Amino acid sequence: MNLSLENKRALICGSTQGIGFAIAQELALLGASCILLARNEDALKKAITHLDEGLGQRHEYIVADLAHETDLRSKIDAQLKHGSIHILINNSGGPPPGPVLDACRAPPPTLQASRAKSGGTLVTELRGAGWIPDSGQGKEGELRHRRYFDKASAVPSH
Repeated sequence: MNLSLENKRALICGSTQGIGFAIAQELALLGASCILLARNEDALKKAITHLDEGLGQRHEYIVADLAHETDLRSKIDAQLKHGSIHILINNSGGPPPGPVLDACRAPPPTLQASRAKSGGTLVTELRGAGWIPDSGQGKEGELRHRRYFDKASAVPSH
């Protein structure tokens, strides 16, 4: 089975440490050019130096906070001028499990909810650029948010 991601671009949110960084490392090993997105530029600069470039990948980063929707929108628009984004890892601690387009609806007013809403903005922006299809409920290829662990209990959730 060919798992090559050569000539693919991946946008990974929350990618300077933990699972986001581990995902970025694995995508780079598979050949993807990674765009790291996080709030801390120093951490982004450090993280990007640890991504594999053996297949000619060109890694970049975006300094942004998902809670700041206008700033996020302009930075994603600028990034899309450099080419399509083929893979989105929204590791923002965002919305509950469900269809990703539901993240665009207004969540409860908390910082986490604000980031979740901007995660929805991210998806809306990318969908508007034509690379996320409007696949409809339950069809193959539908993008979904997944929460793998409930933070309060550290028990896998479904």
